[in-house]
Amino acid sequence: MEKREQEASYLAGMIDADGCIALNYNRDHYEVRVEVCQSSKSNLEKLQKLWGGRIQRGVRSHHLIWGRKESVRYILEATLNYFKFKLDQAGIILLYIDEVARGSGYHVDREYADALYRQMKLLKREFYIS
Repeated sequence: MEKREQEASYLAGMIDADGCIALNYNRDHYEVRVEVCQSSKSNLEKLQKLWGGRIQRGVRSHHLIWGRKESVRYILEATLNYFKFKLDQAGIILLYIDEVARGSGYHVDREYADALYRQMKLLKREFYIS
């Protein structure tokens, strides 16, 4: 396995275990987001050097966040083959970016976006129940 593949598999494990892949509805539009949470900021700083993103301090932890469509696509495409638990969530986000949120993200096929949003909520519910 090449070094970049190792880094991608490590990041996928971090997202699977301590992260979030989200499609959120905010006021009048949808937003995509990938996030890793850790109590140790230094671990996130190492990931940030490799993969970009921004670090935000939370109440009990730090968060490494990718929130722009381009960066979310980059992260998910790099890690897609290594997910164990959140592969379906990653697929929905990539579908949203490719099929719905072309351009600015504000001019979307709303019906399809709503369907993907509901599907994502179901996946998250199933993930936390099982």
